[in-house]
Amino acid sequence: MSENDLMFMPDSMIAGMLMHISLEMHHNHRALIDEARRRLALRHELNRIAQQQRWIPVSEAHPPANKMVLVCIGRWYHLTVSCIDQFGVWRGYMPTHWMPLPEPPKEVQG
Repeated sequence: MSENDLMFMPDSMIAGMLMHISLEMHHNHRALIDEARRRLALRHELNRIAQQQRWIPVSEAHPPANKMVLVCIGRWYHLTVSCIDQFGVWRGYMPTHWMPLPEPPKEVQG
């Protein structure tokens, strides 16, 4: 379509073309925004999982009392119930790091 064609085209036809282009751009824009939101949500979820799965130094934080956790004592890993007294002191041994256990797998219905 040339500039001359637009000169002689009725205003209503030009308005219709602009409306069509605007709706198409809006649709494409909406799709891009939706995809960006989906990717951002996925990134936040992956960061949350990575944060949950990291080794936490005992000097940074203690696990909740009487909760099953994985602890690191030297080069050895132990699955244990966190035995922390009311003063935040481990009873029996002194791990250097700990991490919460991951969620158990979901059963697959087949």
